[in-house]
Amino acid sequence: MEARYKRLIKNTSLILFGGALTKIVSLLMLPFYTSWLSVSDYGATDIITVYATLLTGVSTLSVAEAMFIFPKGASVKEQKHYFSSAIAFTLMLLAGLAIIFSLVDFYGNRHQISNSFVTYIWLIYGIICSSFFQTLVQQFACAINAMKVYSFTGLVYATVLAGTAFCLIPQWGVNGYVYSMILSNLVASMYAVFFAKLYRYVSVQSISFASYKSMVKYSIPLIPNSLMFWLVSSFNRPFLESYVGMAGIGLFAVANKFSSVLSMVFQYFASSWQVSVCEEYGKEGFERFYNRVLRILYVTLISFATLITIFSKELLLIFSSQEYYSAAVFIAPLCLGVIFNCMSGLTGGIFAVVKKSRYFFYSSVWGAIASLICNVLFIPVLGIWGAILAIILSFFVMWITRSLYAKRFLSLQYSWIYIVLLGYFVLITLMAYFSHSTLTNCVGAVIFILIIMLNKSIRLQIYSVIKYLFKRVR
Repeated sequence: MEARYKRLIKNTSLILFGGALTKIVSLLMLPFYTSWLSVSDYGATDIITVYATLLTGVSTLSVAEAMFIFPKGASVKEQKHYFSSAIAFTLMLLAGLAIIFSLVDFYGNRHQISNSFVTYIWLIYGIICSSFFQTLVQQFACAINAMKVYSFTGLVYATVLAGTAFCLIPQWGVNGYVYSMILSNLVASMYAVFFAKLYRYVSVQSISFASYKSMVKYSIPLIPNSLMFWLVSSFNRPFLESYVGMAGIGLFAVANKFSSVLSMVFQYFASSWQVSVCEEYGKEGFERFYNRVLRILYVTLISFATLITIFSKELLLIFSSQEYYSAAVFIAPLCLGVIFNCMSGLTGGIFAVVKKSRYFFYSSVWGAIASLICNVLFIPVLGIWGAILAIILSFFVMWITRSLYAKRFLSLQYSWIYIVLLGYFVLITLMAYFSHSTLTNCVGAVIFILIIMLNKSIRLQIYSVIKYLFKRVR
């Protein structure tokens, strides 16, 4: 296997170990979460996280997104400038956010405004601060090639999350859930700081507005992109809160937890994919490498989505309590949305390499427009199904537009296998909705195996990757 594929697999293994542990522990904790929290309370934890995710990027100017790009390969002196400056100026921004939140809290209490944002505003703020610093130090650890620390930071986070959840959630409910997240972020951050010796890169003398400006010049265009992504994936939550209540959000969140297993692996593959794309760009065979990995990833996504769909009811029986079982029908279509989301992210990897981040934004705008229209039209009529349909259509629009923009920098080669497998998974989704029997599950699995066996090129490429993975990861 070529060296470029070996580096990709190695990067994926290290990043996957660090990041996937958090998601895995979160999934393993789901039976406890659903027994400790009512459907409405679980919906509250989901919408708190949704708001925090949106505001983290906006309030910090997404500077953490630049913390890998700029320090990597720079001199130690420059790395100190980048890291120290990011911390100093972001602290100022977070202080300003605290003032704004205080005003919102005061206004909400005075006028007796009751909604999830006002009710949980300081829990949201705690997640924003702690998650930002955890992301910042992890990204910087990756930039200075402290990959093992980066990887084990995820283990630390997962361990603390599980331990604090058992202690806090049974007594404090929704508040305890958020407290465990905040504590886990803080402990994981401290681990990375001390074991990667990141404190050596912090210096008042190294604070430089010029360095900070160069980073935010790159990261600020990503804010609208993040906002657009939020509109696509999470704009439905306030609508669901209005039309189906917190219980509806709770069911949606549980179903989304299983479909997010699909994105979990590829979220961290995308990080290592970005590293490999940066390394291989401009070299001979780059386009072939790019298209080959995209095809393999597409087939792998469909494979995992099929397994999740076939065993969706069984997964809910194992990982949740009885009041959540009705969420099973939502898992398959949410997986379809995740497939489109992952493919749009991987296809757009070229934009970061050529430093044309505006194309992330352009493609996300189209997805956001589709999301706004679909959520407004569908949720009042279809409820949760309206939100799911909006997600599928919006991410599909993002993938198509991102592919069109990517063709400006390389030749993308979409073969017939993309259409065939997409049609197959739509069929599996319909089968899961109308009949979730052992027979339909077996039929779906057999159809998928036949499709893969008939495509020799894809079969051989997958085999070469699996063979190497079993042999060793260097």
